[in-house]
Amino acid sequence: DAWRLVLEVPTGNASANFRHLTLLAAYTLDLRERVLERLSALTVLDIGSPLPATGVWVRGQLRFRQGRPLRLSSEVRDVYARSPMEAAWSSSWLTQHTPLTLPSLLGRYAAQNETASLELTVPPVWDYTPRESFRAEVTLDIPPQPVYYVPGSLEVLKFAWIQFLSLLIPVWWGLRGVKSFMYDGQVVETYVVPHLPPCGRADGGGW
Repeated sequence: DAWRLVLEVPTGNASANFRHLTLLAAYTLDLRERVLERLSALTVLDIGSPLPATGVWVRGQLRFRQGRPLRLSSEVRDVYARSPMEAAWSSSWLTQHTPLTLPSLLGRYAAQNETASLELTVPPVWDYTPRESFRAEVTLDIPPQPVYYVPGSLEVLKFAWIQFLSLLIPVWWGLRGVKSFMYDGQVVETYVVPHLPPCGRADGGGW
């Protein structure tokens, strides 16, 4: 899978070029396997060109990061479903970070347990073709990545049972082989002694 963003800003003048680009793009990331979650991720891009340019092409990979394992649930986790660039006016966080600044928003996003970011795989390619707009194209590849979670009770019991059987079967097979080798091969000599007195009976006497 891949996520592609094309941004074109009219400049109205072919000579109005740019040397620096700062891009913040929020998008929704859904986890649909063992863990169900809707996460609003943030792509931050801050790059510069040595010469005035009319466009740039960027390609990278999405990197999912989590601090603590997630818990399994039948409901979709939406703790971080709100856009990282959004701040509720009635929240205590906004009261503590007034006036609102970009470092505050980015710091709040970085402090989340789950985040996703852009990791560049190739250097940015700048375009110097004269035109009356600036074009930015970002391609974000989404490779398979591990998501750590706390297993449920049934999953733990199933795993423990598999581990028990994986140990029991080889041990049983090994003991069975040793027994056959020892007795069938007569490594240990065995014989039958007939006419033994019953256990607990004295010689020549009765009970």
